[in-house]
Amino acid sequence: MNRIRNFLVAAGGFVLVIVIYLTMSVVMKKPQKAYDFSAGTQHGQVISLSDNYGRCGSVVIFIDPEVEGATNLLSRIIERGGQADIIALSVSELSEQEQREKLSDDILALEKLCFESSEAIEKYNIGAAPVTYFIDKEGYVREVYVGAMRDSSIEKCIEMIK
Repeated sequence: MNRIRNFLVAAGGFVLVIVIYLTMSVVMKKPQKAYDFSAGTQHGQVISLSDNYGRCGSVVIFIDPEVEGATNLLSRIIERGGQADIIALSVSELSEQEQREKLSDDILALEKLCFESSEAIEKYNIGAAPVTYFIDKEGYVREVYVGAMRDSSIEKCIEMIK
């Protein structure tokens, strides 16, 4: 009888731990608000991430033209971006002219390409590139990728922030 009671108490404790864990994991997965920032675009405009709040989702990508694959990733995001607002922020130490020489036409055509983005780099603590944030129209970070992404992941994340 004691064995059965001990088993039931242990099983009940185990179930309680699982319930608490699952509850906490749901509560802890609450999305985080994106850090707002301002940056100067290649066309001399000053943009803020919060300009998109309530209007559309944003893809914020930190790139370095010297990092293999970073510009390719940005081109693929531009191609699949749909209605999302794409903001590309350079983390390169090259001059703007040197960066322009390394960028493709589709990237240079991007309205929100920013060569001076120190405020955003600091707020997001970016030390390498590419780093991609998918932010919904309410300003919450829905997904973050460091490094390369598959096309299917890009499309899934774009769909998530609509």
